[in-house]
Amino acid sequence: MGAVVLAERDRIEAALTARDREVLDGLAVNAETLVEELFPPAFVDANTDFPDLETFLDTAGANTIWELAGWLDWVLDWHVLGNTRFWSWEWLVHAAVVVRAAAASAGPVRCSCGGAVAPVTASDVEEPGRADDRWVEYRCGACGGRGRMTHSPDGAASLDGLERP
Repeated sequence: MGAVVLAERDRIEAALTARDREVLDGLAVNAETLVEELFPPAFVDANTDFPDLETFLDTAGANTIWELAGWLDWVLDWHVLGNTRFWSWEWLVHAAVVVRAAAASAGPVRCSCGGAVAPVTASDVEEPGRADDRWVEYRCGACGGRGRMTHSPDGAASLDGLERP
C-alpha cells in the first residue's frame, strides 16, 4: 500500500480531504485498508488529543471518516482535534499522506527491539522544503519506543532506535 500512497499521493489526499470514496475506487485501493494504514493508532496519538482513530471518530459522532462530510472545519478544529498543531481535517489528512509517502520512500524498518513500527511524523511535515537531511520518526507498537531514520542528500541513511528487517 505504501507504494500506492507514494505514487498517488495528491489524488489520495484530495479523496480523503473531500471524503470521496469513488476516487479511491478508481485507484483500485481498498478505502478502509488505506485509512487504517494512514491513521494507525501511533500516528493519531502523536498528532491529536486522541489515542486512536476510533476514539477520534466517536468524539466527532461518526463511525467512519466518510461520515465526517457534514462537519464544518471549525467544529472539527475546536471540538474534535482539540489543542493540536493541525488546524483542520485537511491538515491531518495531508500529514498522514506525507508521512506514509516518506516512510514508503525510506523503505522498511522495525524497532531495535524487533517490534513493528508505525510512522508518526516526518521532516516533510515538520520542516517542509528542508534541503539537507530528511527524516521519518516511528513509534514501536511493542515497546512504545521512538526511532528515527535520517537520509542525507548523498543518499546515506542512519537509523536511531531502528533496524532494517
